Amino acid sequence: TLSTLRYAHQAKSIVNAAVINEDSNEAAVVKQLKQEIEQLRAQLNQPQPSGPGPQTVIDEDAMMAQLEETEKLLAELSKSWEEKLAQTLEMQSLRIAELRAHGIVMGDDDDDMAAPVGVMAPNKIPYLINLSRTFVQDAQHCLLYYIKEGFTPVNRFDETMDPLRMKGIVIYGDEPVSEYCLFHCFIDDDTGLMNVTLMLSEGTDISVNDRRIREPVKLRSGDTITIGRSNIFRFDNPDDIRTASPSSIMTSSCPSPFRSPSPHGSSEALPLPPPPPPLQPTADEIEARATVDRAQFAYESSEQSSLMNKIFTLNPHVLEFKLLPAYGCYLMLRFCLNVYTEEELLELLATIATMFDRVHDKAQDLVSVSFWMANTIELLMALRADSLLCQPATQMQVISDLTQLVERSYSIVVSKAIELIRPTLEAILLDDELQKTATAKLKSTAKAKLPVLEDIVGDLLKLLKGNLMNQNVLSQVFAAIFFRTGAHLFNQFVAKPSLFSCNGGLGIRFNLARFTEWAQRHKLDLGDHFLHITQASQLLQVNKSSIEDLAIVSEACSALNSVQLRHIMTQYKPVKGEQPVSADLVNCLTAMSKVKVDKANMDDDGAGCCVQLERNAPHLLPFQLKGDFHMNHGLVNEELIVFIQTQLSNIMTPSCQQSPAPLPALATPKPLPRPRRLFFELQSP
Repeated sequence: TLSTLRYAHQAKSIVNAAVINEDSNEAAVVKQLKQEIEQLRAQLNQPQPSGPGPQTVIDEDAMMAQLEETEKLLAELSKSWEEKLAQTLEMQSLRIAELRAHGIVMGDDDDDMAAPVGVMAPNKIPYLINLSRTFVQDAQHCLLYYIKEGFTPVNRFDETMDPLRMKGIVIYGDEPVSEYCLFHCFIDDDTGLMNVTLMLSEGTDISVNDRRIREPVKLRSGDTITIGRSNIFRFDNPDDIRTASPSSIMTSSCPSPFRSPSPHGSSEALPLPPPPPPLQPTADEIEARATVDRAQFAYESSEQSSLMNKIFTLNPHVLEFKLLPAYGCYLMLRFCLNVYTEEELLELLATIATMFDRVHDKAQDLVSVSFWMANTIELLMALRADSLLCQPATQMQVISDLTQLVERSYSIVVSKAIELIRPTLEAILLDDELQKTATAKLKSTAKAKLPVLEDIVGDLLKLLKGNLMNQNVLSQVFAAIFFRTGAHLFNQFVAKPSLFSCNGGLGIRFNLARFTEWAQRHKLDLGDHFLHITQASQLLQVNKSSIEDLAIVSEACSALNSVQLRHIMTQYKPVKGEQPVSADLVNCLTAMSKVKVDKANMDDDGAGCCVQLERNAPHLLPFQLKGDFHMNHGLVNEELIVFIQTQLSNIMTPSCQQSPAPLPALATPKPLPRPRRLFFELQSP
């Protein structure tokens, strides 16, 4: 084409000009250094003057030092590019070796640029590996802690300080102490090897290999350290691993209850200190362990299919104890773990996951969906807390499957709740007839309409609490509901310009205040989800007749973007005796909003800003499972276990039902000395 020929003609005129890649300043510096070296050598070779008169004494040592320094600098600047490249590669190799000594493995790419490959155990420094569950939930936790020579303290997290700047190891805990313990790392004078001793602080609960300690303990590689209730670490010492035999590595200073005692190995292994005397369990601990051992439901393998079908066909509308399916499945799993084979346990886990998936698919109404959501959460948290069932449940992907079911049910509950609430939102907004009425009549009419919204939200709260939904889950569900409800209410408001008056703003603020007060009485946090409609109603009431009102108006509507402000203020209808909105005020206010609100919403000079809020299903708030659940305390409640076993027996043999004991309350669980460690102390069959 003509374009191609034109480009070829222009390409022929291109001329390459080769330029030597040299620094002119560097050449000048080299020349200056050479002159300085010649001057210094001339001064050193010059004979010392003798005779009468003043004489200048030359300090030869100082001049020789200056000469050597100048020659080194000249040699460094005179190196060729090949020599500089070789020196850089050597420095990079030393850096990679030093990082490897600290456990960071670097690899070589094709372009000779080292890239991180992974993290391995350091080969010189003792270290701790974080095994705590909170490590996954909090990015401020470290995966690996180095124990340097000297004292390394373990401190409790202080909200007033930056954890990255606190000395030593920082962990989370609810114990009233600032320092949990000290790790004393020192070099043995006889062997030249690193040794680490764990030293306790007063008032702390620390266990090594599931044995509580009360005095300093010498640590060995493979020891498991539990600090407080939920902070678990594994200790490793490279010097200990290199000098110990394979059998002695598996043996720790405090034998674990999961392993039988074994010899220390070869005679070259480090000597073990005498184990501390075993602590006698308290009466509460003995009772709690016995209760956990009884937390199972005996059944024949031939009855498993029938029992599962009956559990998952229970009617949630008439069931007395709403968490019976979750507790029943867990007691069956505990019995299968202690009696049947591993293959049968895995089969039961797969069956439970399949049954939960089926009931979630069949659940259509809000009652059934919330019922099975509560049971799925309870069973999921029980499997996470049980150290003997967590591994097989993870292997069969039961935990991940149940988590997906909970997230799906969470979205369905929120969507169905919004469908029920949406028709009642008209009670908060005012129509054309209510705008013309007096304030007293306006309030009386609002009182007649608003309880409809309260009744819907109150019934939903009663339903979820009746299903024994956790308080943390309740807060997340209602936060998501209010998140979308607040946007829907604001969108209805901006679609009705007839409401843009002072009386309209007065009625909306009155109704919002009543609903906020009702939510606070029921411990429901509205957060900032109704902030836009609240500020819009305030905007309708403040004085906006001149530019002097700019500060008051901007403070009253700090969350509204420029498009929303212009939409409301340009269509505002002044009441009798009120001055119209100032055009200069509108322009200044929208300009300020573009700088503050629009930029904060990542909109470029207002581009992309809309009058309505976009909070549909894709904008649903994220859901997280956290907090205390009923299952954590129910398994140590003897009355609850007996009640569930009786209910399951009645399900199996409905012809000869037993009269169950009254349902025990779960609101005030029996306190335990160490409730989070019960599952870790159970013996595997």
